[in-house]
Amino acid sequence: MSTNAPLQTTQTSDVNGDFYDRISDSYVERDEQSIHMSLLLEPIKVDDQDASDVEEHFCKIEVMPSPDVPDQFELRITNSPFTEELAETISEKSYTIVKEDQGRSRADFVITTSIKDVTYLRNLAKAYRRMVGRGASYPDPNWKWVCRRTADSLDRLADNITEFRRSRVRNT
Repeated sequence: MSTNAPLQTTQTSDVNGDFYDRISDSYVERDEQSIHMSLLLEPIKVDDQDASDVEEHFCKIEVMPSPDVPDQFELRITNSPFTEELAETISEKSYTIVKEDQGRSRADFVITTSIKDVTYLRNLAKAYRRMVGRGASYPDPNWKWVCRRTADSLDRLADNITEFRRSRVRNT
């Protein structure tokens, strides 16, 4: 594990092109031709943040497919509520803490995972839900909605990855 790693765009390759296209089609409204002609892969925003959200409280989630390793991607979570239980769940995969604000119990981190790890994404969503579950105490009242929305976004990503895997099997 290292700290303060920059979040960057990545050179494109055909290794995960289908995955990138499928996920970006699920979340981003773009001209299909511009996706294929792009020289750089950009992280795909997979959360549901909109203009009504308060930036300082919102937990951002992005996916960046690996240009080199088939079916692998980085899950980038920024401004996340952070607890010991979440740290334990994160540590099940290769990860990097980019920034940690212990005073606010928040962190930015990157998890390297695979499209085969849908169960891991669902477990991560459950960890977020448990942070604000019945009887839980948490340091920021905004966590009540932030954790639920983050969990919903992770479950939606898991659903999209499952559908991508099914379509890939059907097309072979």
